[in-house]
Amino acid sequence: MLVFLTFYKHASLRTTSNLFIINLAITDLLTGGIKDTLFIYGLTSYNWPKSAILCSFVGFINCVCYVATVYTLTVIAVFRYLAIVCNLGRKIKRKHSILTIACVWIYSSACCLMPIIGWSRYIYEPTECTCVRSLDKKYYSYTIYILVADFLLPLSVVSFCYGNIFAKMKRNHHHIKRDLSDGQKLDVAEKLSRREEIVARRMFIILAEHVVCFLPYTIIVTMLAANGVDIEPVWYFIVGYLLNLNSALNPVTYIVVNPRLKKGYISVICCKDNFTRVKPTKAGGNQGFLELRNVAK
Repeated sequence: MLVFLTFYKHASLRTTSNLFIINLAITDLLTGGIKDTLFIYGLTSYNWPKSAILCSFVGFINCVCYVATVYTLTVIAVFRYLAIVCNLGRKIKRKHSILTIACVWIYSSACCLMPIIGWSRYIYEPTECTCVRSLDKKYYSYTIYILVADFLLPLSVVSFCYGNIFAKMKRNHHHIKRDLSDGQKLDVAEKLSRREEIVARRMFIILAEHVVCFLPYTIIVTMLAANGVDIEPVWYFIVGYLLNLNSALNPVTYIVVNPRLKKGYISVICCKDNFTRVKPTKAGGNQGFLELRNVAK
């Protein structure tokens, strides 16, 4: 809720790029309000309701939260790549972000609806204390689809985008050093090195969170368990917990993506009104992506 209050209180933060942060906050709210509530119920209750409809609903929400989070993080990386590497920051409008977010939710819903209409099914898994997609061999094709489309592909895209962003910054660093006189090089090089270090750290944290929270579940459940490997129940619980932990870590990730949110958080928590506002740009409200592009200069 802190994220929503921050964006509500500070209109200057509602930039085109930050729409993706708001979308991540929505998935986190769904996770905390529905997914985690039912997870706690399944963990503490020995009488989980046997309703197939309820289980399908819970499984659907679990799946949508996962897929929407993964692809929102992916499109954040793609838009940063377009703004910094391709110099398209001025051309990215609010409508592009809204359309992309809509596509994320449409795809997530369609993907997670498949088990309900017959391609796999949702079952209650006691080791995870919630309803998840079945790992039955006859639904193996859906498991492979989830592995490739909802993990390997997004991870590859994120790695490609952030790798190219860092490479672009290194090239710019080299070009600036080449064009400057010897007297100017030292000071500029130090500033660029600090900037590169900060941006590299931010990109690493985003990628590391993505891998740490989602990779264990993918390996244990989607790859090993789906192929008949005997897994200790405690590992199901641990990897499921890491998925839920992602929602708790995301508010920190938001600060990494946009450090100005930190001031917004503080102003909301401390009830301060002295938050520095940013005037909307004439480029369709795409202030966030213009700032992203400038980081590579």
